[in-house]
This record gives sequence, structure tokens and C-alpha cells, in this order.
Amino acid sequence: MTSDAGEILAVSLDGGSRVIAEKVPIIAGAIAPDRRRVAGLCRGQGGVSWTVCVTHLGTPGVAVLGPGDSVGWSPDGRWLTWCDCSSSESGRAPDRIYLARGDGSGAVALPNVPAISGVMWAPDSSRFYVLGIIIGGKPTWGTLYAVDPRSPQSTSAVHLDAAYPAYALSPDGALLAYVNFELQVVVSRLDGAGFTALADSNKKDPPRTLAWSPDGRRLAFLMVDGGVTRLAIARADGSALSYAGEFPSGAVGLAGWSPDGKYVAVSWTEGTPAGGEGRLTAAATDSSRASKTFNTGGWSHAPSRWWPDFRGLYFIGRGDDFRGEVVSNNHLFAVGLDGSDRQVAAEAVSGFVGVVP
Repeated sequence: MTSDAGEILAVSLDGGSRVIAEKVPIIAGAIAPDRRRVAGLCRGQGGVSWTVCVTHLGTPGVAVLGPGDSVGWSPDGRWLTWCDCSSSESGRAPDRIYLARGDGSGAVALPNVPAISGVMWAPDSSRFYVLGIIIGGKPTWGTLYAVDPRSPQSTSAVHLDAAYPAYALSPDGALLAYVNFELQVVVSRLDGAGFTALADSNKKDPPRTLAWSPDGRRLAFLMVDGGVTRLAIARADGSALSYAGEFPSGAVGLAGWSPDGKYVAVSWTEGTPAGGEGRLTAAATDSSRASKTFNTGGWSHAPSRWWPDFRGLYFIGRGDDFRGEVVSNNHLFAVGLDGSDRQVAAEAVSGFVGVVP
């Protein structure tokens, strides 16, 4: 966890915490696979909203890599990528993707990758993929760029029928889910072949987030239907589509699958988006289990993570701290799906950097 005091905290499920890095002004980020480094976002200066920073745990201070957001590690921890969205103008110009070694050195911009999406790494870290908007000099949605981090200036591109920047790479790196020009949720191989339509979406409000189940057999997404938003669960082969919950339209976000694939976390607002109360629902993906909803206070899109043993969720929120007290700053709550283990795990926090066993 990152704290308001400029620290990185290690928080245990029993509520204990200890400082593992000081003088680290990272608001939110991601821990490296080796658990020794954290990359994240620091508040920018000189008109820059955010800068990308990296720190070694146990060493004070950070290395500032440059303006950007959407920072992430390769699966093997050897590479860092981030996006500088300040290069976009009115949502029309592409974002700029940067690549650096895991220690933050050797940062380069990728001039041949005009991106509209974040980075999607192959499981073996041999390449990463980015959706772009230009191919052959003409503005076109749905160009999938493949980049080898060892030779980033050389890229390959495949045109896909992708019309909206909702996308997700399957866990095995073989399939891409996206929304096409017909505003269907579809799955295809990375070369565009093997196209399968999973669902027709609302033409005025197509899904903004697609999430693969951990086993790669199902896809979760939110479908707007009239005045409600439904959590859809589709089989990746197109053989079945079901719904795991309904929520008020207006402020709904898909927070991700539990590691065992039995639940999908959805954040939403009870009441109006401007003045309602935040909620976080662990929606059961089949009828054999019950869904569970938690109050997150003023957060309509509460940052959340699943416990390593799948039995509950961490989330950052405000409001009732489960002891009948009202808190004014952000707290880390730990909540069990069976109603147990409701506790404040840490106070005055600002963001996640990761959950490890």
C-alpha cells in the first residue's frame, strides 16, 4: 500500500502493517514480480499531472522516469512500460508508449506505435501488444501492434475490426477480446482469424472494460440495457451467455475476477453518481453461490484487490469503518465474503501496489 505520509506499507490480513519504504511519493503503482521494486505514479510538476517513478524497497527516494500513467511490469519483471497520455489532443491524437529496463534505465519512446490502449504483455514477456489507430498513413481504428522489447524500434501490425478501446488479452496470450465496428463483443486470434461474436452491445454505450477469467474460458463485461447495467458472463467459444447481476446505470465499473474464477467484483453507486454512496459487489458467477455487497462510502469506483486465498476483498474507502465510526480519510478495509474478518487493515492510505501470498 502507499500512504498519505509518502511511505509504502506491507499490510497483513490480520491488520498488522509495517513500513517497507520511506520518502516515496508514489500515489499508486505496481510491485515487481520479485517483490523488490515498485513502479507507480508521482504527482507531477510544471503543469504535468503525473510522472512515472520507480523505487527499490528499502531504499529511500524514487527515480523519476518522465510524465505518464498506466505504468506496468512485464511478467518476468525485466521491463517497464507506461503511456504518456499528455500527447493526446481532444482524444484524437495517439498516446505515446515508453519502454524501460526494470531498474528504470534505458527509457525509449516507441514512435511506430500510435496507441489508443494500454500495454498487454505476452505471458513469456517475449513481446507486448498495443491497439493503435493508424495503418498505411490513414486513421484507422483497430491496428494491433506487436513489439519485441529487445528491439522496440521494429514492430509488426495487424488490422483488426476493433472500433472501441475496450480490449483484453487472454491469460495464455493466444486470443484478444475487443468490441468491433458492429459494436459486438468478439474474440479472435491475434492475426484476426478465428473470429467469434459473443454478444451484441448497446449502440450508445458499448462495454468499456473486458475481463478474462483466470482459466481463459470466460469473459466478463458490463452491458447497458434500459435503465440498468448487467454483468455479462460469456464463454469464449460463443456457446453461452449469462448474467450475474444487475446494477443502476451511470457509475458502474468492472473490478476483476477472483483468482478462483467464482466471483467478479463490480463497483457502482447507490443513488446519483454525484451524491450517492459507493458500493462494491462480489458477484457470484453461477447460481450455487450468493453475491455479497459492501459499502465503500464516498468512492463510486473503490480501488479493490482480492485476498490471495480468494475468501474476501481489500478495498480503499471511507464512511462507516465497521466499528460504527465515520472516517474522514481513506482507509484500507478487509472484508470476508462470509461476513467475517470485517476490519480496518490500514489508515490514511492512497493506493495499491499489489497483493502477494
